[in-house]
Amino acid sequence: MQLIKLKNKLKFVFFIFLVLNFISCAEIKTRRQIKKDSKVKTVEQKTKDEEGLSQNKEGAFPKETHVDKPKVGLILGPGGIKTFAQTGVIRELEKARIPIDMVLGIEWGSLVGALYAQKAQVHEAEWILYKSEKKDFYKKSFFEDKFESKPVKDYLASFNPEFLKSPIDGYSIPFSCPSRSIWSGRVVWQKRGNTEGALARCLAYPPFFKPEVPWMAAGFSLESAKQYLISQGINVVIFVNVLSYGDLFDKEWASKNTKTALIWRELQSYIQENKKIVDEVIEVETRKFNIFDFDNRKYLVRAGEKAGRKAGLQISQKYGF
Repeated sequence: MQLIKLKNKLKFVFFIFLVLNFISCAEIKTRRQIKKDSKVKTVEQKTKDEEGLSQNKEGAFPKETHVDKPKVGLILGPGGIKTFAQTGVIRELEKARIPIDMVLGIEWGSLVGALYAQKAQVHEAEWILYKSEKKDFYKKSFFEDKFESKPVKDYLASFNPEFLKSPIDGYSIPFSCPSRSIWSGRVVWQKRGNTEGALARCLAYPPFFKPEVPWMAAGFSLESAKQYLISQGINVVIFVNVLSYGDLFDKEWASKNTKTALIWRELQSYIQENKKIVDEVIEVETRKFNIFDFDNRKYLVRAGEKAGRKAGLQISQKYGF
């Protein structure tokens, strides 16, 4: 009887041993799994921490980035002596810290543009223009001073030879001007060679100058000017318009020079209709002046300053200059 009880106790102990052994094995497996899971979590946490650190660097501590300012192209439109106002506009654009990366000049605007772009000094350009006098274009007679066209190279001969011989592609600011062939009608952008040759082609326009055959100023070229600037990497195109509404000449002169008067009226209309294609238009109030008004050069410059001051502030704020 006691032997039977002893056997039963041994069986019970053996059973308990088996149960405990099974639990221990299961527990060991669980710990290994936990250890493995721990490693996985550690890797995942490390990845998340790295991502968080990366985001923190980009967010809380952003890297300093350089934002390129837009490149500005300046179109100086036609207008005879009215274009003297453009020097006043340029001065105010400089004061507003608007960088001018390229200059295009049309008709008399080509002379203003070349004088400025060569050294990027508007004061010098203005001083040289002031030397252009009424007597350069008027022939005195006993009864009256009669206006007469002259060869464009005769007019340019009064300028500094150093300026005339300077290569266009060596200017401080890239410059070009359009001329049109009266034979083929095609427009060519003068951007190489010396200044004298380019202006002889871009400045010639009735009634001031006789053409350097076959080339004359391409007055109707605002659209081409914009496309040319875009092709050169310009982002913002500014057009200085001095042909605002109003008189361009007196009635007596227009009656005697009907063809030339018609050309200028058509040019004025063309400018008014097409100026909206550019990004920014600076309108200079020149109603009181005509295209021959040498006597009021000082007031034209002041009109340009007034228009440039207002527009310069707006453009500077708009594009972040």
